[in-house]
Amino acid sequence: MSLTSFPFLVFLALLTAVYSLAGKKYRWTVLLAFSIAFFLYEASPLLLVLPLLSSLSAYGASLAGARQRSRGKRGTVTVGAAIAFNILLWFIFKGGGYWKPLIPALSAVSLPAALGMSYYVMQVIAYLLDCHWESIQPERNFLKLFLFVIFFPQMTSGPISRREDMASLYDGARPTYGSITQGAQRIVWGFFKKLVISVRIAAVVDMVYADPGSMGSSWMLLAVVLYPLQLYTDFSGCMDIVLGAAELTGITLRENFNSPFFSRTVQEFWKRWHITLGSWAQTYVLYPVLMSPAAVRLGKWSRKHFSRRIGTLIPTEAGMFASWMVMGIWHGSYKYWIGSGIWYWVVMLLSELAKPLFKKLNAALHIPEKSLAFHVFQSLRTYGIFCLSLVFFRSADIPQALSVYGLLLGAVTGTAGAPAVSLALIHGKKLLLASLAVLLAASLLREKYGSARVWLAKRPLPLRWTVYLALLFAVLLEGQYGPGFEAADFIYQGF
Repeated sequence: MSLTSFPFLVFLALLTAVYSLAGKKYRWTVLLAFSIAFFLYEASPLLLVLPLLSSLSAYGASLAGARQRSRGKRGTVTVGAAIAFNILLWFIFKGGGYWKPLIPALSAVSLPAALGMSYYVMQVIAYLLDCHWESIQPERNFLKLFLFVIFFPQMTSGPISRREDMASLYDGARPTYGSITQGAQRIVWGFFKKLVISVRIAAVVDMVYADPGSMGSSWMLLAVVLYPLQLYTDFSGCMDIVLGAAELTGITLRENFNSPFFSRTVQEFWKRWHITLGSWAQTYVLYPVLMSPAAVRLGKWSRKHFSRRIGTLIPTEAGMFASWMVMGIWHGSYKYWIGSGIWYWVVMLLSELAKPLFKKLNAALHIPEKSLAFHVFQSLRTYGIFCLSLVFFRSADIPQALSVYGLLLGAVTGTAGAPAVSLALIHGKKLLLASLAVLLAASLLREKYGSARVWLAKRPLPLRWTVYLALLFAVLLEGQYGPGFEAADFIYQGF
């Protein structure tokens, strides 16, 4: 049941109707029943045992840890064992990209796709640590905890939620006209991103990456520049559908994107892109590492032997290294580990070391750092760094990624011959350019007003409905769907 399919829309309509008609104290059970049904439809029924095991480990360990703490014990072993168990489950079913290359005899092993595992395992680890740190109280109703783990919108591509953010799952508040209409609007916007924009860009990117050598440097450069837009409209479009689906029942999930391409620096970019993953790594990896006795000792030693700035930077970068390694490993194979882990740690370390130099250079050149022109320059620079990192992400393997970098070098130096880039071969290029302009306008409104929907809701009714209907008809008339066409799965659904 693809999120862009008609059956999914029927599923949402049925859920909204049943949820609205159910009594307040039973509404969370409606969500649980529909979430289980969604999981069984999407995956093998046997795979339901995986979120069940994950939930049982969290339920038992959190309650056992609470009892141990009430007796004056720390309960660290109990919580640690539950976390290790969940990591082991993930490593078996999602980490094959690491262990298959090391064990040739197992290279042919094909395990069934564990729906949503990378997302709910992170939620379970966060829940266990929050209970252990006594930030929240353990849930004593197992079925309510299971709902937190298996809530259907998050089963495809996240977001990665925390238990404290999900209180509305159990409130049982009746959906309002506002929540239903706003949820529907967001779903249509997600459809527009995926079916009108992302699939058109994907046709070009897929064509080039299918045989990079024969396409030449110019086409390769185009594909590398376009792929971040494909990934963004695919991933954020999925998030719009997911958040809109939850909003139909009055439930608010955490945002995962905030106009990332307006970011001035890589550090800012990762506060705007895949927000819940970065927040998770910061809270449950970076901060614990920085507060550990080893990091404290390292900080004292480094401040004693180096300047105050470098002495502070060393333990901070050690924590950042651990954080980026976890985020890289989470993606499931070595190529992602390089492109999403090592790459960004190195880039951020170099940018931090070079910060005083850039300050002096900007002052010497009298560059107005707060000007729009400098902002645009910084955003384009950040986009370029993101483009280069995604070569590992999009390539079939590490050797192909390295060959792509070689082609890009040829495009930049002009030393490699290549067919001329012909945008005429891009199907619906005028519609694509117009759609990207709409996307840019929505992003600008979000930057200024916090949300394009908030701005639009205050406009006159004729303007509002003109926009709503234009988006709807763009999806219906120009979206890539229907008989003979099957939209590719959302990219982050594979993690």
